[in-house]
Amino acid sequence: MKKMKTLYFRVIVALSVIDITSQIALAQQTNKKAFTVADDIGLTYFAPSVGTRAEVRFSPDENYFAVWSERGRLDLNCVEDSLRFYRRQDVEAFLKHPDTLPSVNPVWIVNRSDKEGTVINDWRWLPDSSGVAYVEGAYEFSDRRLMLADVRREVVEPLTSTTEGVRTFDVRDRENYVYTAFLKAERKDMRQKAQNGPQQATTIGTGHSLRELLLPDENAKYLAPPPSRLCAVVKGKRFEVKHDGPPLANP
Repeated sequence: MKKMKTLYFRVIVALSVIDITSQIALAQQTNKKAFTVADDIGLTYFAPSVGTRAEVRFSPDENYFAVWSERGRLDLNCVEDSLRFYRRQDVEAFLKHPDTLPSVNPVWIVNRSDKEGTVINDWRWLPDSSGVAYVEGAYEFSDRRLMLADVRREVVEPLTSTTEGVRTFDVRDRENYVYTAFLKAERKDMRQKAQNGPQQATTIGTGHSLRELLLPDENAKYLAPPPSRLCAVVKGKRFEVKHDGPPLANP
């Protein structure tokens, strides 16, 4: 099975690369121009960072697998992350009859965008293989929400509210999961206090980064968030996990 998974991975990546390369070649033939910086930004990447492996993950029942990718969208001035979902049986059929069947196409594609990446973070299959849960948002200390991509219904839905910033999570299904999050209102108060703090005519550079010295007004958005609270959803009902009364929190 391990060899088969490796083979699936190579097939899908190869097909994706061929498709992307074909698009670039076609664009060059049509426009008669050399490869540009804009072309490079628009390329699709299959690994989160240089030197890491492409993210390809099988569902627990091994009937599906998902491929993560990322590209720049100059037309929208944003970063776009994608999850492409494939059926195992489609790949098996293609491997048996590569000369007679068309290329393998995903059964569903989830596209999410933000000003900067990475947008789809810490993604993982649900135990029942019905979908993928992930944290959406580019920054750890900003507007990150827990999302569920339902493969069977082909819909993406939020599992947490817009008032929270999600840090970590674990999910059994859409009605049973736990996560750590901070309240955005508390984070906003910290940012405002940092921005409205006393301004000194002279700043001592010792112990400060270059960014802090050159962009003092931008420092507030990089502040660490308030302590995260542990929250749980059991049978669709949300509550904070507490210890002897106060919410259970961690830095």
